[in-house]
Amino acid sequence: DRKLVAVRNRRGWDLPGGHVEVTDHNLTTAARREAREEAQITMRHLVRSNVIRFRGANPDDDRYMIVMTGLVDKMGSFVASSEVTNRDVLSSPDFLAKYEAGNASQMEQIIAAALDKIAISPDRRRASR
Repeated sequence: DRKLVAVRNRRGWDLPGGHVEVTDHNLTTAARREAREEAQITMRHLVRSNVIRFRGANPDDDRYMIVMTGLVDKMGSFVASSEVTNRDVLSSPDFLAKYEAGNASQMEQIIAAALDKIAISPDRRRASR
């Protein structure tokens, strides 16, 4: 139904996410772990939907944000923590109206790319048959 799971953290309303840990085998493992830790959800049909480059002063200083998208498999009971105080399921416009954690225009583009990617994902096509 093209809704987003959003969390409220110290930056405000945002999408679950974080850094790859040394124990994560790959980006999919990291995305699943972050979704579980922050929003108490499990994910399926995860795909990479976007790569954003942040240029540093030198090419060696460049950083990348890898955006993964997928479908919620299970939504557990939410328990607030010191990092995340709330969770909600919102339409894209409702999320963007609440979004406080960064550049809203960039987030709108990230969401559009993610929704497009999950709509055409090969796993998604097989699951709908």
